[in-house]
Amino acid sequence: MMMTCTFCMLRTMALRGLLAVAFFFLASFVYAAPTSVEQLKSFGVHVKAAEGAFTQRTFGAQGQTAPDQKGNFVFERPGRFLWQVTQPYRQLILTDGQDLYQYDPDLSQVTVRAVGKSLGDSPAAVLFGNGQVDDLFTLSPLPDQDGLAWLRAVPKQPDSGLRQIDMGLRDGLPVKLLLKDGFGQITQVDITALTPKTSLPADTFKFKLPPNTDLVRLQ
Repeated sequence: MMMTCTFCMLRTMALRGLLAVAFFFLASFVYAAPTSVEQLKSFGVHVKAAEGAFTQRTFGAQGQTAPDQKGNFVFERPGRFLWQVTQPYRQLILTDGQDLYQYDPDLSQVTVRAVGKSLGDSPAAVLFGNGQVDDLFTLSPLPDQDGLAWLRAVPKQPDSGLRQIDMGLRDGLPVKLLLKDGFGQITQVDITALTPKTSLPADTFKFKLPPNTDLVRLQ
């Protein structure tokens, strides 16, 4: 029972981290701009859809707290996103703009909830749709480091554990995000193979329930 609870807690933390990255990333890409902050603000104007790959790792006081997660993502405005972990386990997080699905194949279970209810008053909920970044985050440029142009986004309203997001850009593209939560943990997400899209297949964000899988709708 203790191992099961620990496993569920890790999965919940991973979901929060993924959602935070997912929704922030939807408001943070641009082709080119003079400053990192201007690049962030321009994302929603210039890119309506994109796909790419990611590597995610989390660090605590004692170092890395879990194995690297690797996978791919696709998004399309407004408010549709697919985030798929392929290593070291499989997990799918998908939203069609109305409902959010979390599919854990090894548990043979899908949970679904309304997007608004699942995110509450988090600034990420607005960023995922049509919200303006600077309406919800205080944005400030940081010194360039390791060849990247950095900025910091601090939520203007208390979020569920999220304290700040640092983002590094190279040649107008986001390549690294650092999320710091209320417990002092830092989740690093490296973005690769980012490719803007003019259109996506109509069924990209349509969830299909796998056979022999339980569906649990959360209120």
